[in-house]
Amino acid sequence: MNIRSQKTPQSGFSLIEIAIVLVIIGLLLGGVMKGQTMVQNSKIKRIATDTQAVQSSINAYTDTYWQLPGDDGDADLRFFDALGAAVDDGNGDGIIIGLFDPATPTTDETALAWNHLRCAELVKGTCVANLGTIVLPRNPVGGILGIADGRDPTPTPVLGMVKKVICMEGVPSSYAEAYDIQQDNGVGDTGDVRGSANGELAATPGTATPYAVNQTIHICSGF
Repeated sequence: MNIRSQKTPQSGFSLIEIAIVLVIIGLLLGGVMKGQTMVQNSKIKRIATDTQAVQSSINAYTDTYWQLPGDDGDADLRFFDALGAAVDDGNGDGIIIGLFDPATPTTDETALAWNHLRCAELVKGTCVANLGTIVLPRNPVGGILGIADGRDPTPTPVLGMVKKVICMEGVPSSYAEAYDIQQDNGVGDTGDVRGSANGELAATPGTATPYAVNQTIHICSGF
């Protein structure tokens, strides 16, 4: 009796099927990378717009009251909270004294500056008479958005800049460098936009450093 061999179909993917899968994977990866790039570009744009908005608010305050927010020695005569209590004023020496991320807002004009800007309705937030209730705003990546003044005689100039500065903490170095390239010279330790290793500015004004890969840093813009 003759036994005929029966061919069984081979399992597996054909070259066409494999190619289709690879194309789909490539499209998915491309979409993810494009999405990440869009998020990064959006945050870099917000860093720029937020910085410019705060600078404009400070300039508008000075143009209106002939004083710097936070340092304003007459703020208690013009601003009151919802209960009618006068807000605290600064010492009127022409400098916004304190660190950009003060641990004790009750003693720093850099925290008081935000209250004066809010009371003047130049930035969003509640006008308060109790300095202990001042809330520092957040930047686009979640760290503190702060105001400082490199002319403060107590510490050394903020990142070497003897001028008013807007600082952001916790910014990825890639974001900071891209922002610097757009707004200044792209170098972290020179110009009007400078960066510093995260943590230095909290205790001291820190030293400006070139941008390094994969770091989280402080970035300050002088004006």
